Amino acid sequence: DCQKTDWDCVRQGGTCVPLDPGLNSIMKPDQCRWVKSGPSICRVNPKTNTALLLLKTNAPDLFIINEAFPPTDPHDSAGHYNGCVVDIGVKKVNGTVSCETVYQVMEAANRSGFSIVNNEYKNCNGNPSERSTGGHIHLGAANCP
Repeated sequence: DCQKTDWDCVRQGGTCVPLDPGLNSIMKPDQCRWVKSGPSICRVNPKTNTALLLLKTNAPDLFIINEAFPPTDPHDSAGHYNGCVVDIGVKKVNGTVSCETVYQVMEAANRSGFSIVNNEYKNCNGNPSERSTGGHIHLGAANCP
C-alpha cells in the first residue's frame, strides 16, 4: 500500500521512492516525518536519490541531509513537496562551517546531477530563502518535475 506521503508526492507531480539505504548514514536524525512522531519515512524522487548517492561519493563525509521528503518545516520551493529538492548542511569542523567546504560541496553537487545548487549560508556569500532556519545548501535534481 502507498503511504500518505507517496500520494502527496504524486499530487505535486513527483514520483517518490524510499531514500536509498546507503544514504541513511548521512541523514539528520528525526527528519522526514509527516508528523513529529512515529517512524521516519524519508522519500525522494529517483533522480534525487541517484544524485545524492553520487554526491556522497564526490564529497565524502562533508555534508548531512537536513531535509528530504516529506519536509518537516514549510518551504517556498515546490520541489520540497515532490521529492526533487533536498537541503543539506555542511559538517562543522571545530564547531564552525568552513566556507571553503561549502564551495567544495557545491562544486561536487554540480558534478553529481543537481541543476539547482543554492548557497543559503549567509556568512559564505549565500542568499538564505525567506523561510530559512539556518545555513544550508538547497539542491534540486536535474530534469526532475
